[in-house]
Amino acid sequence: MQLLPGIERYVVPQGYRGIQREVVGPGIYYLNPLAFIPYVVNTTNITIDWNDNDKDTKFNSLQVTSKDGFLIMVSVKVIIRVRPDQAPYMVAKIGSVENLIDHVIHPMIDSSFRNQASSTKAMSFLQDRQEEQKKAELHARQELTDYHVECVSVLICQIQLPQELMETQTMRIIAEQRKEMYKEQQLAEQTRIATEKSRAEADQQKNLINSVDKWALHQPTSDRTMWKKISDDGEIGIFLLPSLLMIDKNIRKDWLHILAMYVEGHTITFTFYNYSPLGPFFVNRYRPATYYPELGVPAQENSNNRNSFYSGHVASCTYSTFFMAKVYCDYHPEIGGLKYLLYLAASVPPLVIGYARIRSLDHFPSDVAVGFGLGAILGIVVPALHKRSSKHLSLGLATTADTEGLSICWKL
Repeated sequence: MQLLPGIERYVVPQGYRGIQREVVGPGIYYLNPLAFIPYVVNTTNITIDWNDNDKDTKFNSLQVTSKDGFLIMVSVKVIIRVRPDQAPYMVAKIGSVENLIDHVIHPMIDSSFRNQASSTKAMSFLQDRQEEQKKAELHARQELTDYHVECVSVLICQIQLPQELMETQTMRIIAEQRKEMYKEQQLAEQTRIATEKSRAEADQQKNLINSVDKWALHQPTSDRTMWKKISDDGEIGIFLLPSLLMIDKNIRKDWLHILAMYVEGHTITFTFYNYSPLGPFFVNRYRPATYYPELGVPAQENSNNRNSFYSGHVASCTYSTFFMAKVYCDYHPEIGGLKYLLYLAASVPPLVIGYARIRSLDHFPSDVAVGFGLGAILGIVVPALHKRSSKHLSLGLATTADTEGLSICWKL
């Protein structure tokens, strides 16, 4: 008989001398012992253990040396399987499963883990356990293919490092955790000191609050969010309120000039609030919310809490309504004394906003009063200056690379 290329020697078809290619399954067979020698091969999963703790295992745990010279004990479990159609070739190659385990798998696994351990440090070998397991499994699968055996998996059950190394690593981790704990404690202490300082300053200012402003310190906190929303949304609505002037035909024809005046006045109001000695940039006054412990630390530590004086919302709203009243009165001088009723009506919207700002714990009554007064003055003065401007006096906006504001020019 001529054997085909690639076929293992002595593996022959039925009727020829040698290892039979056709295998027989479990059962009772009547064979002539002079003609046949049966080899029983387990074709289910076979588990091989390297473990010192289990007395039933054939091999002890692997002892390997790391790159940094530490002795490492590795418990390994290898699972293999001999497929029935490959059993004759495995027997022809190595003789039996026992020979395969003793003379192939055991030396191969031992060598594989020794080589892997020698190229890495002990602690890295422990931390990269999954990666080391994948390397060993890939190597075993490639090697066992030559023996017609399937490698199901290679598992690292336990890695035992020297006790002195583990103690050193434990101490290092504890030291790092303590370091992080000390940092957090230091940060918490700094936060506590800043909070106590803010509370002390607030308490000191609280004693200086006049009787009128103390009304803001006796407000319910449950509806603070609602009043804050009312004041924010109301400011937007009042800002757009002067657009109603365009209903008047006489005013509508000068809409561009009036719009320029309106924007100019709001720019002045903004500049006063942010850069004048009256604004929060120079006056550090805590908002009423700072004096309410029930609001919690976040509300008390808000960086915006020093901007109580004066109320920018009220100043902006008052300018809008008084500007509207002033322009209408200038275009309709025939209304006479009724203009005072217009100014009285113009006072209502900003005062409502001021009340909302007090209820939202953002301002004291005096903050609202100053904002109302400033807005009212600008709402009257800006249109009046434009109305009375001559060839010698001009009023407008000025912007430079560093600042922006009001420009007043007097020509001699």
